[in-house]
Amino acid sequence: AAQDCLPWHLFRSPMDALPEAGAAYPRDVFPLPEGMPAGWKAVEKMYGPTSKSAGRVYCRYYALDGTHKHICSPKQVITLDCAAKGTDWEPVWAEYQRIVKERDARQMEIRVADREARGQLAGEQREAAIKKFHDRFGDLVGPVVFCFAGWTTRWTYQPNVSQVRVEYIDTHGKTFSSLTDLECMFQTQLDNGTGDHLERLILDAQALADPEVFSQGSKKARETGGVYEAVGTQAVAHGGKGGVLAREEAGFSTTCMNDGVCGEPTSGSKGGRDRTRSRSR
Repeated sequence: AAQDCLPWHLFRSPMDALPEAGAAYPRDVFPLPEGMPAGWKAVEKMYGPTSKSAGRVYCRYYALDGTHKHICSPKQVITLDCAAKGTDWEPVWAEYQRIVKERDARQMEIRVADREARGQLAGEQREAAIKKFHDRFGDLVGPVVFCFAGWTTRWTYQPNVSQVRVEYIDTHGKTFSSLTDLECMFQTQLDNGTGDHLERLILDAQALADPEVFSQGSKKARETGGVYEAVGTQAVAHGGKGGVLAREEAGFSTTCMNDGVCGEPTSGSKGGRDRTRSRSR
């Protein structure tokens, strides 16, 4: 079946890419994007099992009249097409590059706007947002985030490095492991008007925070050699009780091993491994 449009990076170079989930290869891609000549199609193929790029996808181009096959790059397509028409290929290639460059710039603007909307700033913007947050609330520390209303904290013992990874799971199931990422995201929400609820969330948690109760999570994970979870607001109210979870090779079990308070673990949660060493967790 023909695909309406191939990922744009494959039209800029013959480099291989990851396959699309659920797609069957080989597959035709027609028509080609703006800037490519008419009368051609692209075919996405997958490298075979003996290739060093096995499982990845590459692209080849074919003239619809059958005169040219297995062409590797857009530049070769344009050169061959112009030669057949008796025209100069260089202006056509320059126009194609201009179109791709403009397309890339638009896509980058979209990605940057999306990152900023989610509080994923970089460089000076990120540092400024974190400083602004600190000026208002102080540093976020583990015991405070632990007590965010409705949030779950997960401690995972990592035997290969003898360390405990701490993750914070919000009420929507999204997982965070970097406190500075949280600070940046919260300040971005406050700045764009979507964080009206955050002041109460943070101040209530600061008032409730108990470092001793928070520290029990790491201790439990080490003692069991596995995973320990607790909803902070409930754990503080019930003397630090949480739930010890069984680890499975493919992810985390949803079964509590005792009658403590535990959240629903998510095996596919996103989050890096920034341990924020300069800060208590």
